[in-house]
Amino acid sequence: PFLGAKNTSRVLQNCSRLRLRCDLWNHHSSLHSFPRALPQSFVPALPLHIAVLHQSDRSAPQRRDSTRKTMDRYAVLQRLTDAQNALLGVAAGAIEAASTQPLTYTKNCIQQKVRVSLDPRIMYRGTPASMLADGTLIGAQFWVCGFLQKLIVKGNPRDLTFAEEVGSAYLAGFASGVPCTVLELTMIQQQRFGGTLPGTLRRLYERNGLSGLFRGFIPASQREAFFAVGYLGLSPRVERVCDSLEMSPTAGVAAGSIASGVLCAALTHPFDTCKSIIQGDLECGGLSATARALYAENGIQGFFRGYPARAAMICCCFFIFNVGGRRPFFIRVASRRRLIR
Repeated sequence: PFLGAKNTSRVLQNCSRLRLRCDLWNHHSSLHSFPRALPQSFVPALPLHIAVLHQSDRSAPQRRDSTRKTMDRYAVLQRLTDAQNALLGVAAGAIEAASTQPLTYTKNCIQQKVRVSLDPRIMYRGTPASMLADGTLIGAQFWVCGFLQKLIVKGNPRDLTFAEEVGSAYLAGFASGVPCTVLELTMIQQQRFGGTLPGTLRRLYERNGLSGLFRGFIPASQREAFFAVGYLGLSPRVERVCDSLEMSPTAGVAAGSIASGVLCAALTHPFDTCKSIIQGDLECGGLSATARALYAENGIQGFFRGYPARAAMICCCFFIFNVGGRRPFFIRVASRRRLIR
């Protein structure tokens, strides 16, 4: 009906209808054949409008695809099953623990004022316990955070608000403080005194009973809560800013990991220092007594012993978690299956 019109001014005034008809025509013919198909009186008046609308038609699907891919990249935990989230977290945590074991050992030695040894047999002592600890913790955080995010979106994956991301991450981190306390207490005791994993657990239980296995729970749970907020809440926000600046996804992950890692290390390091002292020295008091003694001895600086090593460790952790979490193996397999079908 549009091609048979005789009134050029009426067609040009109705921009929305013209855009619709250009869309429909461009699906069946090229831009160059479009003006030649019009009556001769249309040709002088339409080239500029056709060019603008044709450019808009080409860019709109690209913008929609970019928006959808960006949303999908930050909604991975919403789309995976609970078991897949847990398995993804376990794998990422175990890889991170093995990769950063020298930094973890150095940080613990500085915090406890123990001489740092460069002997690999000592430096990597307790690595299995560390891998078990971090794998369990990150697996629990991925699982709980994914579960909470699914409750928030009610089965319709979407881009979460900052408050929703931070809230679900904090609760997931706090919940992981329960296994964190037992596993890291075992790791630190192994690093200091040696022994096997079962033997260390038996020694701790015989000393103080079941409560002895949860020594340092308060600082551990708070540290893990803010740690999870760092890589599940703050880092994605920095990555979104990098996306808006048209940076590559890898550069965005690196920038988000470094920025959130340094900040998160500063917020959580006092808790980590107190926890390491409480779990390394079974003779010292609880959190308040340890904090008072630490402040009386070294002031505020005492709470930041080993900060450079831990900040570097956390930046590496966040990078590994975010690289694995943005495009995990499960999503790639599902995408390939859809393409095959």
